Amino acid sequence: MFIENIFQKIVNIFIKKKNLRFIYKLLFIFFKSFLKERLILDFERFKFYSYHNKKDLSRWMLKNLKPWDYEKILKLKEILKKNKSLFIDCGSNFGSYSIVISSLCRNTQVLSFDASRKMINRLKENINLNKLKNIKIFNLGIGRKNSKDYFNDNDSDFLNFGSYKFQKKNNSKLLKVVALDQFLDKFKLSKFKKIVIKIDIEGYEFEALQGLEKIIKFFKPIIFIEISKMLLEHKNFSQEKFNNFLLKNNLKFLNLNGKEVKLSLLINKLKILNPKHQTIGDFFLVDKSLNLSFKI
Repeated sequence: MFIENIFQKIVNIFIKKKNLRFIYKLLFIFFKSFLKERLILDFERFKFYSYHNKKDLSRWMLKNLKPWDYEKILKLKEILKKNKSLFIDCGSNFGSYSIVISSLCRNTQVLSFDASRKMINRLKENINLNKLKNIKIFNLGIGRKNSKDYFNDNDSDFLNFGSYKFQKKNNSKLLKVVALDQFLDKFKLSKFKKIVIKIDIEGYEFEALQGLEKIIKFFKPIIFIEISKMLLEHKNFSQEKFNNFLLKNNLKFLNLNGKEVKLSLLINKLKILNPKHQTIGDFFLVDKSLNLSFKI
């Protein structure tokens, strides 16, 4: 713990001094091999535990001294902040979105879903660290219908802790998968003025959308979705099916600046994507009548 105590003091100093980050980078390079215990990153309005393991996504924040995807989260905050809102985080991991939204938008109810028990435990740690009361967590998969499937979160099988997958292996465990249309019935969605749903679930995004049709029809949520190669690789995906889904539910894609993007363009970008990369980024999926603009 001696090394961690020293480096924690370094973090506490440099997290507030953005103009001296180049010095911090050098210190991080020196200390990183010696770190064995978790550290706390205090971003003033919210905190995170960060772990030294290279596969742990929270380590990126320790290396860079900034919150994960913060500019994207601020766009979601702009949507949620003035209303009694609901934020549904599908693929919450350690809480990079859930913790920040819950902290910045106290009038928002946050529902966080992750299939990995390990990541659920990390999320619980960060909820307790921030003393948050407006987050409910669920160790569940999100899919087209209620079912059970084998889930593998054995670290040695994946490049990082955000890559866990539904696959049947010796160390896999059966996990409950839910369709949000059915699962969210008990939450009385009509009481919320805005509903934002983030979906980042390793290629199962289209499966999750198909279990959301009733919510899409009646509540017109703003869906924030990652578009990756894994989406194309899923056994139940086809461009024709996805396009028909969009037409049936009167949906359109918008980029992070609020400009419409066609599905065909997104698919083409995935097909020509550098083999070293998995994703072309995040997009909004919204009702065709809706336009988004941001003041941040």
